[in-house]
Amino acid sequence: MKKLFSLLAAALLAGSMSATMYQAVKVTSVQDGHFYIIERNARALIGSDYNDALKSTDNYSKVAIQGNEEYVWKLEEDQDAAGTFRLLNIKRYEDTPSGHVYVSNANKSTKLVMGNSGSSFAFAFDGEGIATITNPSNADRFIGETASNAGTYKAYASSNLDSYGHDFTVYELQEQTGAYLAANVATIDFGSFRLGDEIDSKVVKVLFGGLTGSVTYSGLTAPLSATGTIENDGDEITISINATATGEINQTLTISSTSDGLSATVTVKATVLEAPDPNANYTLYTGDLVEGDYVIYYNGYAMNTTESSNRLSYEIVEPVNDVIEGPAENIVWHIAPADAYWTIYNAAENKYAAAKSARNQATIVADGTLDVALWTAEKSGNGFEFINKARAAAASDQYPNNKYLRNNGTNGFACYSSSTGGALSLYKKGNGGTTALDEAAAAHKAIKRIENGQIIIIRDGKRFNAIGARIE
Repeated sequence: MKKLFSLLAAALLAGSMSATMYQAVKVTSVQDGHFYIIERNARALIGSDYNDALKSTDNYSKVAIQGNEEYVWKLEEDQDAAGTFRLLNIKRYEDTPSGHVYVSNANKSTKLVMGNSGSSFAFAFDGEGIATITNPSNADRFIGETASNAGTYKAYASSNLDSYGHDFTVYELQEQTGAYLAANVATIDFGSFRLGDEIDSKVVKVLFGGLTGSVTYSGLTAPLSATGTIENDGDEITISINATATGEINQTLTISSTSDGLSATVTVKATVLEAPDPNANYTLYTGDLVEGDYVIYYNGYAMNTTESSNRLSYEIVEPVNDVIEGPAENIVWHIAPADAYWTIYNAAENKYAAAKSARNQATIVADGTLDVALWTAEKSGNGFEFINKARAAAASDQYPNNKYLRNNGTNGFACYSSSTGGALSLYKKGNGGTTALDEAAAAHKAIKRIENGQIIIIRDGKRFNAIGARIE
């Protein structure tokens, strides 16, 4: 495998330290040692994979390219298979040159992942300059989109050409010529947040050269605002948001040089949610497990619904006097009985916490009847041990002990062994720690009655519902 970089390669890798810029020029063939953007459906392939599929991004530019962006690839010709090329991702090479910088496709597999030694791919262009990218050493499997508009790609058998989108446009990086104007991002996404949250501003860097006129920008209205004077403030535009109402926000920032007839646009998005209910407090719960809404907590971390690195990620939470006030929807889980097991459900995502087939992993699934979404629950001191049904039944698994829902302190919540982390704490919505069973005493009697079709338990003048939760 060739390790020598061309002069263009050296210039590209130093792009972030020089004033040289590059533009993307459509090509109908590829060459060893040259640098490319591989595009399809207004998205460019990047050096990152998820669930064994190569990812793409809509945040890329065809002008004012510095050469070290995540969507830039260097092609290295395979000396043992002329006309095929390994795909080396420049961003990953800059960050960690010793590993996981090539696209890899294992034999007889659909998996496309970043690995230490890449597979060799062939680029076949049709008469209109559209490329099909195949792996000749793997029965000509082609790079195809996993589903329409999914933005992720795997390697499919050639018999499936009609089933998976595979029409790529390839652009070569060449030194920028003439006037240019671009933004360093195509999209700014503030994500989802609640009314009243403090949201950090975001910065758009404006890249330009060879212009004859000034650069202006426009297009954003309340609750968005933009500030910055091009050429005076480091050629940056600061975008802020001050939401006063809920809803979806989708606006376009337009950056222009009118006299040069050039412009660039940036989509600005956000989702504003209702402010948390200050009365929806979640209190440390230490009684026997009952159905209800809970925050699942361990050592400063509350489990959320985001899957990251095959685990469920977390929010940093600091209970005060054993109370978590108004938690976000993504860390609230409804725990409910399911025959001999329990399910852990998030209403915002309409999905259940679940194990995966491999150890030290977790996800969310839509079907709460699956074994991977069923858990037993055992008291452990003031906490709870949740054990996954599917993982516990994996008798042939090399790691049968990796069945406990735990937090490892770094990556998140998953089915780890009992040596990782510890029992989880539950913070229950409302009067969390108080239940009819908690307050039971041998000499006390409870009275049950039906009120408005609901079972009510009365003990010592206090009222509880059928599952033991206090009714004020």
